[in-house]
Amino acid sequence: QLIYECECCSITVHQSCYGISTDTSEHWLCDACKHYHDKHITTTLDCILCPVKGGAMKQADLPLDSEFVSTLRQIRSKDQFIFPKYNPHIIIPVNTYDTIDKVWVHLSCALWNQNVSFENFEEKKGIKYIDMMDYTLFYEMCCVCCKKGYGPVVKCNYDGCEFKAHPECVRINKYGME
Repeated sequence: QLIYECECCSITVHQSCYGISTDTSEHWLCDACKHYHDKHITTTLDCILCPVKGGAMKQADLPLDSEFVSTLRQIRSKDQFIFPKYNPHIIIPVNTYDTIDKVWVHLSCALWNQNVSFENFEEKKGIKYIDMMDYTLFYEMCCVCCKKGYGPVVKCNYDGCEFKAHPECVRINKYGME
């Protein structure tokens, strides 16, 4: 499987995981860099489903001025940081809503969230149904970043384990996910 590195922001992705259908290894740009052409913006993009900035992002089929996004802004504005239980290497966001014109989602957050779907799964395009989520899913605390209000957490499948976290928090902190 080929690995691609974005010429602008330097994120690396697997060809099939990111949905790259043809060999475009020379001069490849991730979706966010294709859209914004600005490394500062793409490396600080907010994910609608977690607090981690930047990374392997895909555009969601959700208007930035939607009622859902507006409600999430209100939920997140009340967020209080709690000292991380698992000592994460995580970037705590500062809202960049004023500099972006689209809603973005980490590919890991979209893939691991049962409430999200893709219009075209092979190319990982058309992320939809985020706005159909129940807001209460956003209030569970992530065991890694210790934040509430940023998106649904995934619970460990091991019997008796109560570990719950945002998929991207788990991924960047190198916890195992199967």
